[in-house]
Amino acid sequence: VYSINGIMGDQADSIGQISQSSFPVMIIGEPGTGKEQIAHAIYVQSPLQANPLITIDCSQLSDKGWNYLTNHYNSPLNDNNNTIYFKSIDALDPEQSHQLLSSIIDTNLHHRNRLLFSCNSHKNNLLPEEGQDYVRRLSCLTIGLPPLRERVHELPTLSSIYLSTLNVELGKQLIGFEPKAMEMLINYDWPQNYTQFKRITRELAVITNTPY
Repeated sequence: VYSINGIMGDQADSIGQISQSSFPVMIIGEPGTGKEQIAHAIYVQSPLQANPLITIDCSQLSDKGWNYLTNHYNSPLNDNNNTIYFKSIDALDPEQSHQLLSSIIDTNLHHRNRLLFSCNSHKNNLLPEEGQDYVRRLSCLTIGLPPLRERVHELPTLSSIYLSTLNVELGKQLIGFEPKAMEMLINYDWPQNYTQFKRITRELAVITNTPY
């Protein structure tokens, strides 16, 4: 619950609307901004929620995995009426990216299934050229996730939500952060975004022996 509520922020309504459509979706954001959680939120709110969600992590594809994806009769690319999430398509080399996009278009995969993509953006939040090709040629809807440094004013709320989750998980009764600690959180740049925030908060929650 923390992950979805915290990451969605004020985009929850638009993500709900996007979930109901059948258009492909491109989720854009820096590493650690919760792209995978947003993809899952779209899936669970979609009309295809009773059908499988298949995640293909492009950053983890070996040569064997790539050959299976593109050539095997049992590949997810031959499925119908499923949701297929291509995670980190920017990790594909240009030839693979072009081959995948061509295969999607040639086989009408984006009309036979709900396609979700995610792509890591740079600090200026611009979509890499490979991602732009997918958006342009597949008419993708786009969701841009802001980095945590642009939402530091929400950190007191986000930390409170996450501490409630950790209290249940750890059997503690943590109330919040001391003022000086919260000031440090707000003034930090968070290069790894929510992933880093959750890791640090969890570590502090584990080692602290006071309510704050």
